[in-house]
Amino acid sequence: MKPEGEMKETNPGKENPPVTHSESSCFDPLRYRQPLDARKENKEDAKRLEKVKQLENAEKRRRKHQEEEKWKEQITEDQEIMKLKRDETERQIRRTKYNEEQRREQEQITLRQKSMEDARRARKEREKDWKAEIREQEQIKTFKKWKSLRRYAIARSLAIQKTKRLNMRKTSIIVHGVEESTATDRAQRNKEDRDCIRNILHEMSCDTVNVNQVIRLQGKRPAKPKPIKVVFETEILRNKVLSCAKYLKNKKKGEFNKIFMHENLTPRELRARKLLTAELRDRRADGEQNLTIFNGEIVVKHRQQ
Repeated sequence: MKPEGEMKETNPGKENPPVTHSESSCFDPLRYRQPLDARKENKEDAKRLEKVKQLENAEKRRRKHQEEEKWKEQITEDQEIMKLKRDETERQIRRTKYNEEQRREQEQITLRQKSMEDARRARKEREKDWKAEIREQEQIKTFKKWKSLRRYAIARSLAIQKTKRLNMRKTSIIVHGVEESTATDRAQRNKEDRDCIRNILHEMSCDTVNVNQVIRLQGKRPAKPKPIKVVFETEILRNKVLSCAKYLKNKKKGEFNKIFMHENLTPRELRARKLLTAELRDRRADGEQNLTIFNGEIVVKHRQQ
């Protein structure tokens, strides 16, 4: 669009005459005002576009930086998780190795103890066999006078039975004065006798002594209760009970006043004991004091000062 000052009439169907140099040499600001404004607007648009591109690039860089940070955090977290898993796996491996070592050590200790126990048992068996062999040799020397094998076997079996009876007598005592049970069942009577013996041992402060057998013997006097044979585990326990029998003598009243006990002696030893007891009674009647029977003899007791 041309300015108003430059508008000229034109003939239709004819071209406008060319502009001469003289006409174009003069500068008309109104003629170039609109193109300058358009250029300015284009520059401003270009600046705005450049700013928009810069902002978009900055946003892209920021997003890229955020994605890189997230990626790094994810990698760091994954590495930490892998490290924790690896540490846990290593701990489990070490724990398994430690438990395996402990199990092997315990097995070795158990095997060592078992071997030591087997060796100790074998040594005891050898000693037992050696003692039995020595005892058998002594018996063979003693029974050389027997002419036949049958007599030797009979004598050997009798000697073994005698030894067993003597050993049983060494670990047993005879208790008198215990009332008999009125129960009809044999097991119930034996149970009541065991309870009575347990009460007697409690009164004698021998609660820790173990009793193997309690047997009611056949008495010769029907009016009095039958005696009881009590079998202990060892001779030491029997001696302990006999040494504590003095506590029953101090009971002036009650059911334990008439109870007394002594060693389980053979008939020969009983006869010898009766003679010693009669002699002791006579000597006490003559005025002798502090006498007692010890190891088949009458001796004088020494008082402890």
